[in-house]
Amino acid sequence: FDIGTTAEDNQRVQLRTFQEANREVCQILNIHHKPRMNRRSKTLWEKEIVHTVERGVAFRAIYPKNIILPALLEKLHKEQPRNFQVKKLNTDFPRCDIIDGKNILLKLVHEDPLHLGGVIFIEDEKLARNLQAIFEHFWEEAE
Repeated sequence: FDIGTTAEDNQRVQLRTFQEANREVCQILNIHHKPRMNRRSKTLWEKEIVHTVERGVAFRAIYPKNIILPALLEKLHKEQPRNFQVKKLNTDFPRCDIIDGKNILLKLVHEDPLHLGGVIFIEDEKLARNLQAIFEHFWEEAE
């Protein structure tokens, strides 16, 4: 596993989601997601999502119902709807990415996105399968 506790560590660890994905990333963004805050950081992740999809990796994301996709991701969704899929569901499940069904990124956030506890990248297929099952359940419920 890999842990990020500083801004630099968090960026390095979070980038692993995009760099190490080969087939699919499934992402859960919970009700505490604030896409308009901390735009510099969010823009970096949005560009990484675009690059990942352009490499042929499928990306499915669950966003809260009231969130409007950032322009870059909305454009990606319109241009590549099969490779970048988005559904909406309000959940307070922890923010996580499931990468290729074998790795997980957990982001420890508070309601205030500037109070980030850290990120944990875990290489564990059993945990990934459990979280993938939860993701699929949410995906079926989502709009």
